[in-house]
Amino acid sequence: MKRSVRASLLAALALAAGCAVPPGGEQPSPAFPAVMRPLSDVEALLDYYERLTNLQGPELAKEHERARQAYAKTRSDYHRLQLALYGALPNAGAEEQMQSLNLLEPLVKSSEHRNADLRRLALLLHGLIQEQRRLGESLNAASQKAKEEQKRADNLQQKLDALKSIEKNLIEREQRMRRRR
Repeated sequence: MKRSVRASLLAALALAAGCAVPPGGEQPSPAFPAVMRPLSDVEALLDYYERLTNLQGPELAKEHERARQAYAKTRSDYHRLQLALYGALPNAGAEEQMQSLNLLEPLVKSSEHRNADLRRLALLLHGLIQEQRRLGESLNAASQKAKEEQKRADNLQQKLDALKSIEKNLIEREQRMRRRR
């Protein structure tokens, strides 16, 4: 399920950035790269997110710290969104998701922004992270319910086994009493 959320995020972010696929849906080959032009902020954030998805463990933590420092230094909308992307990663925890939602709130609530594209991206990220949280909470609730049901089933099985044992003892006792007669 997280994979589909990630795919949806990448597709939606590509649409938000206005990225177009060449006719025929083909990507430029490495031998004939596409004409380079300056990336928009949204495109740069999409590239950044893609790079983040390939990082793990210490590399991801180091990059996360670098993004935190950049945001603390500039307090720019760009760095705010860059830091908020961590909450949209497939394995983001509830705490990271909440931090990202808090970072996105000012952009989502404000209708006056210098960069409308960044605001649209913030709206998209905010919605996706909220949905990820909702799905995670639903999964946790379902998991807890399954554990409780398993515990209940185990308890019922123990009771059934005890009843079977009592029944077996009664049958054996009755058979012994018949033999004595």
